[in-house]
Amino acid sequence: MKIVKREPTKNVRSLILWILAVIFILAVILVTAREGVEKQLANASRTAKSLWLSPIEENIPVISIDLPFTEYERILQQRDAALQTGVVLSGERDYARADLRFEDQTIPVRIRLKQGETDHLGSDDKWNFEIRTGDIRVLDGLEQFFLIDPMDNNGLNEAAFLRALEREGLNVGRYEFVQLFLNGEDKGLYALQEGFDNNVLVRNGQLAGVIVGYNTDTYWESLSYVGGDLERLDSDPITNTSKFDFRYFDVDPELDPLLADDEQIKWQFERAVSLLRGVQSGELRPSDVFDVSQYGRFLAMIDLWGATQATSLLNLRYFYNAELDRLQPVAMNGEPLVNGVRLQLSTTYFDTDIQSAYAHSLAEAITPDYLAAMQKDLQENAALDQAALSIEIDQELPWDRLTQRSEQLSQSLHPQQPVSTHLGSPTLAQDGIIQVDVANVTNFPVEILGFDIDGATFLEMDPEWVVKNEEELFIGQNGEIFIRASNPFETRPLQYVRFHLPLHLILEHDKELNFLQEPLIQVATRLAGLPNDILVPARAGYPGTLPEQINSPDQ
Repeated sequence: MKIVKREPTKNVRSLILWILAVIFILAVILVTAREGVEKQLANASRTAKSLWLSPIEENIPVISIDLPFTEYERILQQRDAALQTGVVLSGERDYARADLRFEDQTIPVRIRLKQGETDHLGSDDKWNFEIRTGDIRVLDGLEQFFLIDPMDNNGLNEAAFLRALEREGLNVGRYEFVQLFLNGEDKGLYALQEGFDNNVLVRNGQLAGVIVGYNTDTYWESLSYVGGDLERLDSDPITNTSKFDFRYFDVDPELDPLLADDEQIKWQFERAVSLLRGVQSGELRPSDVFDVSQYGRFLAMIDLWGATQATSLLNLRYFYNAELDRLQPVAMNGEPLVNGVRLQLSTTYFDTDIQSAYAHSLAEAITPDYLAAMQKDLQENAALDQAALSIEIDQELPWDRLTQRSEQLSQSLHPQQPVSTHLGSPTLAQDGIIQVDVANVTNFPVEILGFDIDGATFLEMDPEWVVKNEEELFIGQNGEIFIRASNPFETRPLQYVRFHLPLHLILEHDKELNFLQEPLIQVATRLAGLPNDILVPARAGYPGTLPEQINSPDQ
């Protein structure tokens, strides 16, 4: 049987055309709707703000991060491992792939939990993230940055502190507050903190170069070894795992792979690493490696703001300034004004020139004029940051705290007794000598200006008068005579420098001096880098040598 296909009637053809038209229209609607949804997601910052953010909040940038299910599982696995070991240990395998949306950009990024402690990894906490774009041309020049809970760095105060450093011409990373959406969920306010890459240098007006620092992996591995117990790790008297002790950390030998093909950059990196290792091994003087003036200014700002975590070797990095052949500090994570903690002098590498530069800069920074000028320059931005944070946190502006702190620092720079000093036996006057023993009892170099005799005669310091422990003295850049500071890394008794003051010089200036009574002799001193003189009276009756063994009455 031959089957013949019937031709569709006119009505049937019309019906088919109508159905095709409907399908086409529906397809157009679906594509349009999909494009609309994608456009809406891409502009999440604008749509979210228009729905619920107040006028103050509209100034806060919005970042949206979307992770596929399997990639988000990678983040959760990293968190589970951290909660078991007590510390987040971040490796290359921990990065998850994600899409980041900011303004009109959608950028592929890699994201993982930020390496460190686990006290912020609770289910209701703001988890801290490290993000890499791999391309500095995108996301407003950011190649590496962190999203962290603002209060991990004391919120408003961290932003003001970094602006204070920038005001001093110091290198700082970008730091601002953003609103974070993770897989569509509002995570609240975060601090966006720039990483240590070339963009930091360019933004601070530097030529492209390298940033070096210490490898921190060993510290976090040590913390994991003790189950994340930070107090146990820091208080261990054997292991020496202080975050501020440069002897514990190795210099990081890894160059940013994006810069590895530039021969000049490679040379600069090798030079910078060799300089930092030279300081660590004691082969190079710190003042021959660091930009002394800038480093002293940096430490002064740290002390003024109580931002000592910025000097932790977990945070501190150094930019190699090839023009000066010097290392300059780059700051982040200061945690300013959390408490009354002070700068640790180990961060000066116990170098007298650096310590002098620090003291000189600090003396300027604690003056009322300086504090008033700084407040005036930073007030507008600080008020905007305060308004932004007020969504979640009520925090006072830092000016009153800085004024109170400056009073404490002023006392520190004017100690009541920087030296211990004693007179020798008065019988030495028969030999034409007044003996004075002087020891530095501070952790800071003390300049010896001279000796005041009864308030009438002043003998300027002469190294020729030194008869004992002259190795405790050193000469400054301008010929000043200093007694070395105590080194907290060393345990040793007081080292008295002995001076024999020529009696004839005193009598030349004061012929009426009465030696029937012991004269008042004061040592004129001042801390290195400061202009203020401090007179310390020499005490009488201190034996210069141990007495011979004397039999007790019952022997």
